[in-house]
Amino acid sequence: MDNEQQTTDSILDNDMTDVSPDAPLIPKNSYVLEVVKVEQKHSDKKDTNYLNVQLRSVEPITAVNGEVVPAGSFTAFGIIGITPSERYTAEAVSRNVKKFMVCFGQPSGKVNPLDQWTGKRGHVTVGLSKKTDDYPDDRNEVKSFDAPGK
Repeated sequence: MDNEQQTTDSILDNDMTDVSPDAPLIPKNSYVLEVVKVEQKHSDKKDTNYLNVQLRSVEPITAVNGEVVPAGSFTAFGIIGITPSERYTAEAVSRNVKKFMVCFGQPSGKVNPLDQWTGKRGHVTVGLSKKTDDYPDDRNEVKSFDAPGK
């Protein structure tokens, strides 16, 4: 380590007592979001496969508390089940995958390769999730991938 003196950022001297560690919640609405990454994953709990779609904001969003969340700072994950079941038919799976494709401007073709979706933008409805034992706090979640013009 060299002998250079490090300057202390002034934020380190602030009293953090009233600072929430939670990201601000955004109101339910349709937002233009950009795909960061799409991955196929497996849920051991449900023994099903799904697409995990990581998204980020492309415009500033005013949070419920009035805080302005800068473009690129809001992140959300969309989950698309891809394993049919008794309650979730193959047709329903196909419809949900198609909604994703249409939302991000590709109404035909294949979903693979998954990296083709990176950087694509579309309107996504975001709302508040239901509280569960695993997630007891308020949080945002993707409610739907919206078709252009809807």
